[in-house]
Amino acid sequence: MKLLLVEDHEELAQNISSYLGKEGYVIETVPGQQKAISKLSGFDYDIVLLDLMLPDGSGMEVLEYIKSQAPDVGVLILSAKNALDDKIKGLELGADD
Repeated sequence: MKLLLVEDHEELAQNISSYLGKEGYVIETVPGQQKAISKLSGFDYDIVLLDLMLPDGSGMEVLEYIKSQAPDVGVLILSAKNALDDKIKGLELGADD
């Protein structure tokens, strides 16, 4: 299974990648919105692990891009944001959890 991790905090991204790699997943990591969209336009992924707060844009915009280009790709949101509105908006845009 091939995953794309969109996370700007380097240490957290390394920890997640290391753990999932040991579990047998193929994982690529990008730190922001523009690089995520670039990867998504050139490669197929089974799942995207998506941070909402990115240094160069919104994770919600990445989610909208994913669902417009590859609606069957699973998306799991990773975020320190805890607002109910953000959770609802993410699910409405097509996030799986």
